[in-house]
Amino acid sequence: MKRFALILTAAVMTFFSFASEVEMEVVEIIGSKEDAKEIAGSASVITEEDLETYEYTDIHKILSNVPGVNFRPEEGYGLRPNISIRGTYADRSGKITLMEDGVLIAPAPYSASSAYYFPTAGRIAGVEVLKGPAAISQGPYTIGGAINLLSTPIADETGGLINQEIGEDGTSRTHLHYSFVGKNAAMLIETHNWQTDGFDSIKGSNEDTGFDKDDLVIKLRLNTDADANVYQELNIKYQDSDESSDQS
Repeated sequence: MKRFALILTAAVMTFFSFASEVEMEVVEIIGSKEDAKEIAGSASVITEEDLETYEYTDIHKILSNVPGVNFRPEEGYGLRPNISIRGTYADRSGKITLMEDGVLIAPAPYSASSAYYFPTAGRIAGVEVLKGPAAISQGPYTIGGAINLLSTPIADETGGLINQEIGEDGTSRTHLHYSFVGKNAAMLIETHNWQTDGFDSIKGSNEDTGFDKDDLVIKLRLNTDADANVYQELNIKYQDSDESSDQS
C-alpha cells in the first residue's frame, strides 16, 4: 500500500446561539443509537464503549454483530476487507460506500469504487452502518448500504491515552493519542503503529508474511468564544497511512 494522505478541511460551521452553552456539531452520519431509530431503512451504531469491550483490531470482528453484514477475510488481519451488505458482491467492498468521518475512502468512488485502502480499525472510535434507503444520500455505489468509520475525536479537556500490546509472531501494536484543549483552539495528535511477522507461510520461501502499518492523524479546531452571538468553528484534519505488506 503506497502512502495515503487525506486532508479534510470541513466547512465553517456557523449557527446562532443566545444561550451560555453551545452544542458543537460533529461529523457523524447517524449521531447516536436514538437517531438511528428515526432513519428510513436500517441503521446500526457501534459506539466507542462497544469497541472498548474487546478492543478488536479486525474490522470483520467489529462488524460481526451487525445484522445483514457479511464478509470474506483475505489475509487474516482485516487490512483489506471484502464486505458485503444484504448479499451484495463482496470483492473489495465494491458495492457499498465506505467513508471515514463522512468522506469517501475509494480513490475514484464514481468510476472505481473498490477500496484498496482501508482505515486501521485499531484507531477507530465508532462505526455507523446504514442499509436500505438510509444509505442513498451517502454517495454512489450504495446498492447494499454504507459504512462510516469515526476517527478519534478531540477530547473535551487536555489528556490522552497510550495502549501497548505485544503478541506472538513478532506482533506489536502501539496506539497513542493526546488532546490539547484551550478556550479558542484545540488539537489532537494520534499515532498508531501495528506490525507482525505473520502467522502464515509461503511455499518455497522463508520470508515473513506479516506487515508494518503506521498511521498519523492530526486534528485542529479553531473556534470563537462560546458565548459569542454568532459562534464559528473551523475543523481541519490531516491523516497519513503508510503500509508495507509481505504476504504474497
